[in-house]
Amino acid sequence: MDALSTTWREASGSDEALPVLLGSFRLFACLRSIVGNEDSNDDVKDTWSDRKAGLFNDLTATIKEFGQYMLVDEWTYCANETDSSITFYQPRDVTVDLLCRLINSISIETLEDVSRIFPLLTAQSRAVQRAAYTVLHRYIPSVQEQVSFDVALSKTAVKLPDELLSLLLEAPTMDSISLSYGDDKVWADIRSYLLSWKIIFDHFVNAVCISAGAYRNHNLANDKNSLLLCKRTTYQASRRMMF
Repeated sequence: MDALSTTWREASGSDEALPVLLGSFRLFACLRSIVGNEDSNDDVKDTWSDRKAGLFNDLTATIKEFGQYMLVDEWTYCANETDSSITFYQPRDVTVDLLCRLINSISIETLEDVSRIFPLLTAQSRAVQRAAYTVLHRYIPSVQEQVSFDVALSKTAVKLPDELLSLLLEAPTMDSISLSYGDDKVWADIRSYLLSWKIIFDHFVNAVCISAGAYRNHNLANDKNSLLLCKRTTYQASRRMMF
């Protein structure tokens, strides 16, 4: 388990690291299968119980290595030398698809630093987009009850993440949709925009009135994010988008 955590913390998303990451993901799947066996060793189960939260965090964090951007500081991103600008790249996509399946099978309520995952929705790779969306779509609704509880106790303001709202600055136009046939990169941008809206809506799932109202008011305060302005565009795009 220490070897897995070390691998996930230190490995990059470069071509050279892909076999190592793919092997580590398969090893993790085997480990979960062993622990799930009723006849498995009690010491293994106890160690798993103690370490699984950290393992889940380290596993999920590897998705950032496949992203188009690397976080330099709180607001600055620079191009990653091993980015996801290539729409289809089988070695990377196979590795990310396995990661996505594993993420779907584990608990991610204690995920750390989720803000670093939002930019991955803009990746040109469908596999990376899907993995980022899977994490966010599972994590955000799961923590809304706690967010609402904290807001009620502290009386603090709650708002939609700026990292997420920034992905909605440029809505796709009808012209871009009409001219996008056969252009995978254009459709990746459209898919990114639509998935970002889906993540916006996820903030309202399980949220009580006080936090849901704060999210709604914050959204309406940003004219650039008006749903009315993109309703027709997103409807047309969603009919053609294959995710």
